[in-house]
Amino acid sequence: NDWYTPDDGRFVLLPDWEKMHALAQDFVTPPTGNRLDFESSTIEIYDGTLWGAGWGQVAADRLAWEGFSPVVIESRNIATHEISLLYDYTGAGKGSEIKHIMEILRIGESQVQDTPDANAEYDYRVVVGRSYNACIHTSSADDVELPELPPEVAEQQEQ
Repeated sequence: NDWYTPDDGRFVLLPDWEKMHALAQDFVTPPTGNRLDFESSTIEIYDGTLWGAGWGQVAADRLAWEGFSPVVIESRNIATHEISLLYDYTGAGKGSEIKHIMEILRIGESQVQDTPDANAEYDYRVVVGRSYNACIHTSSADDVELPELPPEVAEQQEQ
């Protein structure tokens, strides 16, 4: 919406609140339509940090953003875990779904327990450990490709 200030006639843009609301709603709504492949999987999440800071919910939100439908299980009968663990009850092996969960939650192969159980209530169990890193962007300098410095700058740094 165009508008001019009454005092000196400066041109300003006024927000369209309906469009802003729709944009904000779209921004915070997890994607669902393009991730239907993962809706069939059931994932239970336990917070093994025992810090009471909601890290299980953080992991659940992270999975929801990728199209999964996780359930956070509140339990006081779980031990403290330093690392996160992923239990695979499907018996399907290391298929694409388990790899995707591992990638989202930054869980390594050694942290995956393949324990097939046809009677399990959920397909997967995640126990969030104290070392869980929820950041979706890596902070490792090795993952960042730095541009080459111009020769004159490189010479200055060597001196």
